[in-house]
Amino acid sequence: MRARLPLALAVAALLGAAATPAAAQEEVLVRRFSDVVAVRKAPGEREAVLYYFDPTAELRQGGHVEQGSGGHSEIYLSGGGRIAMRASGHAILDLLSSEGDIVRFPILTMVEIKGGSRQLDLKLPGGVKCRVGETTLLIEELPKRLRLRNQFGDPVSVQGPTATEPAQLGPGEEVVYPLLDVPPPAKQSSFEWGDLLVRYAPGVDVTADGQTLRVERAAEGELHAEAPVSVGGVATRPGEGLLVVRNPRPPTPRPPEPPPAVEPEPAPAEPAAEPEAQPAPDEPAPEPTPEPQPEPEPKDKEMQR
Repeated sequence: MRARLPLALAVAALLGAAATPAAAQEEVLVRRFSDVVAVRKAPGEREAVLYYFDPTAELRQGGHVEQGSGGHSEIYLSGGGRIAMRASGHAILDLLSSEGDIVRFPILTMVEIKGGSRQLDLKLPGGVKCRVGETTLLIEELPKRLRLRNQFGDPVSVQGPTATEPAQLGPGEEVVYPLLDVPPPAKQSSFEWGDLLVRYAPGVDVTADGQTLRVERAAEGELHAEAPVSVGGVATRPGEGLLVVRNPRPPTPRPPEPPPAVEPEPAPAEPAAEPEAQPAPDEPAPEPTPEPQPEPEPKDKEMQR
């Protein structure tokens, strides 16, 4: 019994050492308030949909929260921070650390950030970055613009895509940045699937078979954990295994092109009328012939009358 005790203690110590990193990994809570909200708890894990009977999930560093136009969710960070995301949006927890959190938003419609005691850095569309303290920041994506408004609290540090130094946004102040159309990376591939445009990055295999699109991620791990696919402008990140998409809009048959118009042949020109003969300039013009006058009656006839 005494001989087995040291061995059991050694095994317990090894198991405790192996479990320490997983237990020390920080987690945050996400709650769904309305459809549709999907989460990926950590890189490489399957995407799960949050339902009304099970509306919460624990996310680790690298987790995703993605929702559609009717979605409403909130992420509760350590230190009292809160992220409320409404309508279409996609949040990625790039870093969860006691020194500060980093959250990236590839897509957003309206996001309200309530900062806590821990520093929070945001990466927004269009290359805009900001750092939030104990304040409330409202972010809205308008047509071709991104608006940030500091509702109240501490100043917010905001830096645009071309600025060299950040600007301080005081309480009640707002700033608007233009969102420029950035062409996709040169490594991204694209093709037309019926009337839809399909884009996909390296690490994803996409095969079109009639009305079915087969999407498969090439390898597992951090390198391909965020390999994006966009079908008709709707982006997703395929998880482990095979994803099959059916085309809701089959290609519209195009009407046949009309034959080229044939130009009518020009009508033959009528022959020009011959000009009337004009007298030569040297010859005199003929004099008009005088009309004959009646001869006068003789006077003898008048005397006889």
